Amino acid sequence: MKIAIAVCTRERPKMLKRQLEAVAGLELPPEVGLDVVVVENGPNPCSSGIVAAFEDRLSIEYHTEPRVGLVFARNHAVEKALVTGADWIGFIDDDEQIDKNWIVAMVGATQKFPKTRAFAGPVDRIDPETTTKWFPRHQKQIGKTGQRVWNVGTGQYCVSPRCICRRPHGNAF
Repeated sequence: MKIAIAVCTRERPKMLKRQLEAVAGLELPPEVGLDVVVVENGPNPCSSGIVAAFEDRLSIEYHTEPRVGLVFARNHAVEKALVTGADWIGFIDDDEQIDKNWIVAMVGATQKFPKTRAFAGPVDRIDPETTTKWFPRHQKQIGKTGQRVWNVGTGQYCVSPRCICRRPHGNAF
């Protein structure tokens, strides 16, 4: 099984470095190959050196998407991940902290629920103490393991390329 992880970032080199350290530390089942696609969003790319520093530990590619907006970065990442020939595309954001067993859990889910074509992991938001009071502090749970849901965020999300719906202009998002 081959998995491509898409990481979108924008002018946050420290967060990207931390995330790539976490990706490099992921536990992988023996049958899993991993490619990493980093897409830096915006007109001022600054992270190519950080990505280059991981080339000896990860199969990693660096791309830029000058059009500002996460949707543009995600669509660019999808196109690049599809080229890898991956069986699954995983999405993580540079501001997330992933568990070292994230891929193990996702692979386990694909085996337990073989007809399912997308999986979303739990995301626990950790707000700094300085977060404004009007910002909601609690998140709703998406659902129980194996439960169908109609909507999830795209952080810590895996999808089969067969499910990616390309719109007329080549956009999946």
